[in-house]
Amino acid sequence: MEECEVCGRESGNISIIDIESVELRACPRCSEGKKVIRRPGAGAATRITMQQPKEEDKLVQDFGERMRKGREAMNLPLKVVAEMLNEKHSLLLRIEEQKTMPSVALTKKLERFLGIKLVEEKDIESTPSGQGKGGKATLGDFIVGN
Repeated sequence: MEECEVCGRESGNISIIDIESVELRACPRCSEGKKVIRRPGAGAATRITMQQPKEEDKLVQDFGERMRKGREAMNLPLKVVAEMLNEKHSLLLRIEEQKTMPSVALTKKLERFLGIKLVEEKDIESTPSGQGKGGKATLGDFIVGN
């Protein structure tokens, strides 16, 4: 049984739906009238529902607490934040309680709106001499005798 990311109900019949360019796992009741991307039984790919952050950019461990502190710093109840971001209150509550990970699009939306950082960027090491822009190896790095 999987959890519906819209209402939170457990269901064995989860579909992948599109709501404002965000893919969500939804029960049959919540997927009614929505654009269905994949139905149950469409293969193993149905379990991959949201675009995850790149390996270099990982969601911080305390994303729920940071979200709550950012919201409280603005003195806004979660219901108001949900309305202003055009998101479901139940989804934002589950994210704040760290029961659900936000999609990349929602993470960016929350960061902009609340003025917080939810993604930690991978440490970029200083570029060793002899490497080109962006730390990529140049042809000279492969020539023996340099």
